[in-house]
Amino acid sequence: MKQKGLLIYVLICFSSMYFSACDNIKPAEEKKKADNSLKKPAKVINSDTHFKTENLETNSPISLESAVKDTNVIIYRQENIGKLVTLSTSISNPMVCGISLQNNSKNNLLAMISSEAVTSSNSYLLIDFDNDIFTNTDYYYTNGMAVSVILPAFQHFGFTNTLPGLGKNSINYYKIGVRQNMYTGINPETITIDYGDRPFSGVLYLEFSKISNQFEQKTRLSTSIQTGVLGSISLASSLQSGLHDLHPIGWNYQIHNDLIINFSTTIEKGIISTKKFEINAGATGRIGTLNTDISAYAMMRIGKFIPYFKSLSTAKKGTAEYFEENKMQYWISIQLGQQFVFYNATLNGGLFVKDSPYTLTYNDLHHNITQFKAGLNFFYKQNGIMLNFVHIGPEFMKGRYHRWGGISLIRNF
Repeated sequence: MKQKGLLIYVLICFSSMYFSACDNIKPAEEKKKADNSLKKPAKVINSDTHFKTENLETNSPISLESAVKDTNVIIYRQENIGKLVTLSTSISNPMVCGISLQNNSKNNLLAMISSEAVTSSNSYLLIDFDNDIFTNTDYYYTNGMAVSVILPAFQHFGFTNTLPGLGKNSINYYKIGVRQNMYTGINPETITIDYGDRPFSGVLYLEFSKISNQFEQKTRLSTSIQTGVLGSISLASSLQSGLHDLHPIGWNYQIHNDLIINFSTTIEKGIISTKKFEINAGATGRIGTLNTDISAYAMMRIGKFIPYFKSLSTAKKGTAEYFEENKMQYWISIQLGQQFVFYNATLNGGLFVKDSPYTLTYNDLHHNITQFKAGLNFFYKQNGIMLNFVHIGPEFMKGRYHRWGGISLIRNF
């Protein structure tokens, strides 16, 4: 009887273990379906996207808000350019990258994704052209040209990776560009030096920039390093001579060649922001062998536009900065500012070479300069054109008020 009882006891134990194990195993068909869903690769529409959510069953992109409610979703985050890392194959999973999502999955997931600074996957080509011919003048700041490119890969190039940003929750843009400016006196055909007038000078420099946006805080930090040359090797005199039938004699007395190394930073903050009206304030500081000055300004925008701190006026669908379907944008901008100048190499001469034929001294400068800028801006899809009018006060004691016009083209490619 004891052996029979023991045998019955052992059978009961094995039966209990078997049925317990079976409870934890899915039916073959359900298990196969689950395995297939996990193995099915998610279709990546844009490998440079900051983060992306997709439904595994349909391979269709969905919003992050919907993703946190769906259990059949895969979420990506960009760790490096062109490299995507899976965060989770199911929001129902109580642990995502070590962060508990049991009680408040939506808020924790959103915080986890947005807590780090990221590089924008948008790329831009920018072309700027300034000339006082647009305002029927031909002196002082008479011409300026710049070509710039913004690419995610530039975060690893040159000086850009050393520039500061806004840190957590920010989206960063990295830009490299080249600019040439030319400055003349009132009479380019003068055969002698016009003492008391503006010196002739030209600059050519390469610029490395970082633009850091924080949309929630309505803040933008732009920093840049310029390195280049001042003087005849900037080719400013050669360019203007090529555009005129007669060689402007005044370039014979231009400021001599010197080295340009300059650093600038601009901080901007949103004051009022609605769908069709914005007021932002900003401050800029520059220091170096080209310009040393500080300035502050207020800017107003009226029209139909993407919020200023959301993107650089245009962002491709599916990227982190994309706001809403808004094919057409147009707005008027007005900016009023005040600048205090300590040093300007195009007036005072270079910092290292002191034998230029003619320069102005620190006491010859107007140190407080009022600046006014107005613009008409038009964007269609990923293309934009910006028309600017600039008016500034006299830069030196015997100087005049000056104005010029500008055209800027932007293409999000």
